[in-house]
Amino acid sequence: MGDGFLTVRLTRDLWQLEPRHIELARAISAVAREYDALADRSAVQEVQVAIAAKQDEIDVDFWRAVLGYLPMTDDNAVDPLGHGSTVWMQEIDASKPLRHAMHIDVSVAHEQALVRLQAALAAGGRIVDDSHAPEYWTLADRAGNRVCIVSWPDGPVRQPSKGVE
Repeated sequence: MGDGFLTVRLTRDLWQLEPRHIELARAISAVAREYDALADRSAVQEVQVAIAAKQDEIDVDFWRAVLGYLPMTDDNAVDPLGHGSTVWMQEIDASKPLRHAMHIDVSVAHEQALVRLQAALAAGGRIVDDSHAPEYWTLADRAGNRVCIVSWPDGPVRQPSKGVE
């Protein structure tokens, strides 16, 4: 708690939203409403480093050791201090060529996803794949480095256009 703001920090030992998480969020929101607090969803994000590898080359233990991270799931690593991004070992099909072995996932609130997409495009990025929009878009910089902008599944699903309007 600080001058005019309150931060709620939850554990990161979850893979996806479950009913208990929704119940907790509703309880926190109810208390916040009692104090006329307003949420600033633009200030919240989760950044994940996704490292692609074929099954026999997945080195999650290496990444845990070098980063000082702990297991979150079998294919993930998480910063025990809660400061760094999660690391996910993304298994790829053995028959596929390994092109971009690492990319970044940036997960934001629904209403922030298109804002981030538009900003990235304005900064020179390009859409590589929008076939999963509005859940996520894959973008690339000029060098081909990839990033996924992921929209949280935390509210009513809206159907915005796949690209930028």
